[in-house]
Amino acid sequence: GGGQRGRDVEQSFFPPTRRGGSANLNTKPNCSDGIPALTATRLPGVSLGAIYRYPVKGLSAQAMDCVDLRPGEPLPWDRAFAIENGPGRFDPLKPTHVPKISFLTLMRHADLATVTSTFEPETQTLTISRDGGQVARGSLATPAGRAIIAQFFAEYMKDSVKGPPRV
Repeated sequence: GGGQRGRDVEQSFFPPTRRGGSANLNTKPNCSDGIPALTATRLPGVSLGAIYRYPVKGLSAQAMDCVDLRPGEPLPWDRAFAIENGPGRFDPLKPTHVPKISFLTLMRHADLATVTSTFEPETQTLTISRDGGQVARGSLATPAGRAIIAQFFAEYMKDSVKGPPRV
């Protein structure tokens, strides 16, 4: 039940302080699974004011009002996708680590700062906007949707990509 999860979260994410204190867990409004979300404070004067995820590496962050954190699991949908810069080294059927320079990143591709992105987890739809208007939209769950997003970046960043981008 919810109480056990709270203890697991406390033990996994918030180890005892040097003084032997324990986490102060407080409930917030329920997240998606109906179990109260937990917040923890450990150090006086330290708090978690906001949490963001980056559904697509190198694109806009999304503020999260509520998140279900589980021991040993990543932040849901954080960097779940990336856009490969040109000929691919990443094989989705045999995923292995690929250096981040193989992907579009803000550090190397300043044009990414001129677009905003919104990701809808329920449909895995990514919307790309520029100057307040939508310029591309596609479901990252489908080959056609990924192709739409890749095609936008191929054209938009044609002077800085090494070849056709791939989501």
